[in-house]
Amino acid sequence: MSAARLISNSVAPPMTVREVRRRGAAVLRAHPQLTVQGWPDKRMPDAGREFDYEQVRAAVLFLLALGRPRRTFNKNAYSYRLKHNAENWAGENGLPDHILNGAFILAALICGYRHDNSAHINCVFDMVVSPEMRRYDWHVYKRNPGSPTDANQVTE
Repeated sequence: MSAARLISNSVAPPMTVREVRRRGAAVLRAHPQLTVQGWPDKRMPDAGREFDYEQVRAAVLFLLALGRPRRTFNKNAYSYRLKHNAENWAGENGLPDHILNGAFILAALICGYRHDNSAHINCVFDMVVSPEMRRYDWHVYKRNPGSPTDANQVTE
C-alpha cells in the first residue's frame, strides 16, 4: 500500500503545521533540488527553499480530502494545474488561498505521491484527477465551481 493511501485512510485529525514541517523536512532532505517555485529550471532563477508551511498544509489537506493514488503517472495530474485547484479548495475552506507550485509539489510528496518532472519546473503525479478535484478547476478555466462541463469525467 502506498504512503498516500496510508495517510489518506488514517483517522487521525488533520495534520498540524508542525507535523507538515516535520514531514516536509524529511522530503526536502530526499529532494534537495526542490524550491518554492518547483524543480530547477535554467530559465528561472533559484527561488530558494523558504517554504510557507501554511501553504503546504493547505495543499496537504486538499490532497487528503480529494486525492487518490494510481499506479501510473497521469498527465492530467500536473502540479501547476493542481496547485490552482488546491488554492480554490483552500479558499472555500478558510485556508490560505495562495499556494506556490513548489509548496504543492512538497505537499504531494509528503502525502506519498510519486512524481515525474522530466527536467521541468512542474511535474506530474501518480494521482487520479477526480470530478471532485476538477470542480476546483474554475480559476484555470474561468468557469464557476459546479457548472456543467465535460470535465466531470475521471481521468484515471
